[in-house]
Amino acid sequence: MKNNKQIWRKDIDGLRALAVLAVVAFHYQFAHNEMGGGWLGVDIFFVISGFLITPMLLAADNFWDFVEFWGRRARRIFPSLILTLVLVGGLGYIYLLPGEFAQLATEATFGAGFAANFFYLHKIGEYFENQRGLNFLLNLWSLGVEEQYYIIFPFIIWALRRQKWAIKFGVIAILAVISWLFDLYTASSNSSAGFYLPYTRFWEILVGSGLAVWLSHPKLSSSRLNPSMKLADFLSLPRQEWRNIVIAEILCIFSLIILLWAVGKSADDSSGLLRILPNNLAWQTLPIVAVTGVILFFAPHSFIYRLVMGFPILRYIGLISFPLYLLHWPLIKFNQVFQINTEESKWVLLAVAVMLSAAFYHLVETPIRRFKAKRVLLPASAVLLSCGAGFYIISQQHFPTAALYWQNPAQIAWLNKANQAASDQKFYDGYMDNSINNINFKQNHAGDKDITLLFGNSHAYMMLPHYLTSSKNIGLFTGVGCGFFIIAHNSQKCADFNHNAEILASSPQVTTIIIAYHWQYYDTRLTGPELEGRPLVILDHGAYRPFTVADRERVFAAQTDFIKRHIAQGKKVVLVGSPPLNVGFHPLWHEYFIRNWFSLPHVVEATWVPGPINEDSPSDLTFTRQRLIKMAKATGAKYIDPVNYLCRTDPAHQAQYLNGFTPEHYECRRLTDDGEFTHSDYSHYTASYARNAAWMDEIIK
Repeated sequence: MKNNKQIWRKDIDGLRALAVLAVVAFHYQFAHNEMGGGWLGVDIFFVISGFLITPMLLAADNFWDFVEFWGRRARRIFPSLILTLVLVGGLGYIYLLPGEFAQLATEATFGAGFAANFFYLHKIGEYFENQRGLNFLLNLWSLGVEEQYYIIFPFIIWALRRQKWAIKFGVIAILAVISWLFDLYTASSNSSAGFYLPYTRFWEILVGSGLAVWLSHPKLSSSRLNPSMKLADFLSLPRQEWRNIVIAEILCIFSLIILLWAVGKSADDSSGLLRILPNNLAWQTLPIVAVTGVILFFAPHSFIYRLVMGFPILRYIGLISFPLYLLHWPLIKFNQVFQINTEESKWVLLAVAVMLSAAFYHLVETPIRRFKAKRVLLPASAVLLSCGAGFYIISQQHFPTAALYWQNPAQIAWLNKANQAASDQKFYDGYMDNSINNINFKQNHAGDKDITLLFGNSHAYMMLPHYLTSSKNIGLFTGVGCGFFIIAHNSQKCADFNHNAEILASSPQVTTIIIAYHWQYYDTRLTGPELEGRPLVILDHGAYRPFTVADRERVFAAQTDFIKRHIAQGKKVVLVGSPPLNVGFHPLWHEYFIRNWFSLPHVVEATWVPGPINEDSPSDLTFTRQRLIKMAKATGAKYIDPVNYLCRTDPAHQAQYLNGFTPEHYECRRLTDDGEFTHSDYSHYTASYARNAAWMDEIIK
């Protein structure tokens, strides 16, 4: 291998620190004011990665030099990754239930095989809308992309090894453009695929690689300033150098401001870089990749920028950035397991993550770097593969975890039933599509007549089990997380969903329209206005802004107009109200207390429990139910209220209850007459309950 010794650039450690801090802040959502663009820190990492690895490959003379490169990557990545998987697996064995532990093992298997991006694309789809799920190793998707690049890119460099500098740079530039175009096309049709797939992400790493190839030209490399230059030497430079220095300083500082602006804007801020860019991943990441490249290119000619980014604390965070990136996410997921989502707990977890990362760096990463890369490759690979194989075996079996050892047999029996109810949502995985559109629907129902269109959010698809064997021709069209003429969480997907729902409902094939939503979610939670810590917003003349009470009335009018128009076309419209929420003690709460080793036989044995609590007060329920009754009367639509079938009150209040008023004292079912749970979480039916709920027949009569 040719001499490829690089001068260590302290400013790159600082840039790594900025990237990892942005990602951590985005995920931890301190004070519910997340860094809206913090996820772009991963894109900064991609560019840095391509920039740093390419000189090693350009210096390769033969195949063994490439083995040396892969050995260096293994020496850098495998130790911290193995320790993270073992640590997370150990915590999972102690605290998780068998089903959750098996899920964690599956994630670890794909993580160890550097295929996490493909796994999460298939398992959860949309990254931003599924971060609240228990996906313990979701952050490994980016490591999968990088490792796939490390496998493929050396062969490209090997094929170009005898080519001139211009040919090498030109090929890499062309590949980067092609990859970006793939990203642009894929993200516009399937945002999840655009986010996770390697060929839609490689262009970001290729930018870093192309920059390294460009700088490998002898004239460029010899004209650059020494990154370790002292201030006295810097000031004594010839005058002709100062023009370049001033330009580099301005560009670096300006680029740094752009990066901070992009990653630092909160989600409820109406301004910011992400707000003025098209809602497409390729466009949103392009300026970040570009300014990162500018910084990497011009930083050696600057002094002020390097002084700022070379600050010792920033440099140290950059040095431990890799283990910190690996550890911060699973720790916050275990915090979610125990539902301890306080500001204090987040700061404690961050401190734990930093301390563990420092230990990984000093006690594992640094000592292993003393070994020759070629000698590390096979042993490290063998350990990682063994780790992945072990997790695969666990994923295929529901091993009893330590969380069960503290319970008596009666509690374990109830726990298994609760766990089955909580995991019953998996039934819907094959039917729920975050990016479904009218084209998909028409392909599934081409040529059909007399279609009953069931549309809404998750409260629509949770009724699907009941209708799978129906003689009616029912078509499902859902926008998970979306409201009826309401756009939540700044999601263009919801705007597209409502647009396509209008098109489908107007189709001559559709004769009946069933509309089912989590109505209270949008009707009664405007104070703040926050929705699960994120603002409820509406798209108004192309810009997002906070949703107000006045908007609620506008939406109510639009909903009423939608129903009137389709009834005028001769269609039947049915409004399905929300189910009773937080029915006493739902399965996920049961799991929480089992994990904390409490005894709850007096809770789990009750079939009827006090009515919905926490999220929905009686006044909230009354408000929403009265609005739906009013809408049905004004339009001629049929209204079905699940609360009437799942809840009851004393005879003195029965009349007002059926008319939409919710008294203070009432109770709702949590178990069926057969002893099965009605809910899989606080607001969704289990598939087994929906399948046998006789009252759902009333909806399609």
